[in-house]
Amino acid sequence: MIEVSCDAEDVIISQGEDGDHFYLVDSGAYQVFLKQAEDGKPVATYESGKSFGELALLYNSPRAATITCKTAGTLWALERKAFRHVMVNTGAGDLKAKAENFLKTVEILSQLTDSQRASLASVMEELTFSDGE
Repeated sequence: MIEVSCDAEDVIISQGEDGDHFYLVDSGAYQVFLKQAEDGKPVATYESGKSFGELALLYNSPRAATITCKTAGTLWALERKAFRHVMVNTGAGDLKAKAENFLKTVEILSQLTDSQRASLASVMEELTFSDGE
């Protein structure tokens, strides 16, 4: 991984470009913008411990959003080839694929694109509950 220092207003990822890195947020705040959002407001914010940029690497697709630095900080970037190596060798891609396949069966989500389902799957986490909880 390489350390990337960011200043406020830096563009980290531009929607539509080819993806070359996966990013892990060490410090700072990073806002997510979509071209199709008419109000120009961020749709999400990433802070310490969060990550982004995996969809374009997993699916060989253009970047789905633009991400800019709101508050100066540091990112750790992992190059595409290393990212894919990690995903294949840890089986993490299999879990994500299972989540996406499950989302395809949910009728209310049938209008989502594969990319949108992948975004949703990337933030899903499994929770276990006992009877009566």
